[in-house]
Amino acid sequence: MGGQFGLVYRIFFFYIEPIIILSGAYLTQFAPDIYFSKVLPGNSDPILPSTQHILTSLASSYVFLTIIEGILLRVTNDKRVWQVAILGMVLNDIVHLYGVYIARMEIGLGIRWNLSRREDWEIFVPSYLSLFLRIAFLTGWDGWVEDDKREREKHSRSYTQKTGFALHSATTKAGRRCSC
Repeated sequence: MGGQFGLVYRIFFFYIEPIIILSGAYLTQFAPDIYFSKVLPGNSDPILPSTQHILTSLASSYVFLTIIEGILLRVTNDKRVWQVAILGMVLNDIVHLYGVYIARMEIGLGIRWNLSRREDWEIFVPSYLSLFLRIAFLTGWDGWVEDDKREREKHSRSYTQKTGFALHSATTKAGRRCSC
C-alpha cells in the first residue's frame, strides 16, 4: 500500500499528542498533586501509597500510548494497523473520560467545564480533540494520500509479469500434489 495519511493526522499523532501524553505520564508519576488539582479541582485528599501505585500504572499506560503513536504509527502506512491501533485508543479515551466523569461526580463537578479555569482546558480539550480526530479517522476521514509512483506501477503491471510470489500447488486427478 503506497501512500501516507493526511498531514493533520501525522502532525497530531506523531508530535503533538505524544508530547501531551508524556506530560500526563510525568504528572501522574512525579507530580500527582498537580495531576489531581487539574483533574479534580478542590480535592485535597492525600496521595496514599495505593493511589500512587495506581498512578504509576496509569503513567505506564500513557508511555505505552506514546510508543504506539510516536513510533508504531510512524513506521507503518498499513491502514489496518492504523485502524486497529486507533480503535484501541478510542476505547482508551472513552474509558479515560468516563473515569474522569465518575471522579468529578464524586466531588460534585460532573463533566462541567469551568471555562475560566486553565486546568479544565488542559484536561478536556486534548482529550476530546484526540477522541474526535480518532473517530474521524475511523469513519473514513483519514486523509489518505496515494503514492503516485507506486499507484502507476500497480496499474501498469501486466498479468504475465512475475510478481515474486510462488505459484500455488495444485492437485492432480490422481490425488498427488504437483507444483505448477
